[in-house]
Amino acid sequence: MGAPPWGDGRGGIYRVSINLIYLHMTNERKENILSESGKFLIDISKLVFGGIILAGIMKFETINTTLLYSMGGVSVLVCFVAGLVLTTLAKKGK
Repeated sequence: MGAPPWGDGRGGIYRVSINLIYLHMTNERKENILSESGKFLIDISKLVFGGIILAGIMKFETINTTLLYSMGGVSVLVCFVAGLVLTTLAKKGK
């Protein structure tokens, strides 16, 4: 028997509807979504960085500073790089 009409069973109706929505968007709207998502991720990285600094200053006994700085640094880096990539993709489409 063939694949069901709503997809191949790996993503279901959700994957098909997201693909249809994305296909019918204008290029301007795609660029806008990529740009705003990039700005959002860069803002998140700034907030996490500020949280790391504040948590490090407070010096609670229960906070493992090595874990705080390593996990925080990785999350800041991932968010910042992802934000830059999305912003670059938005500008490349223009």
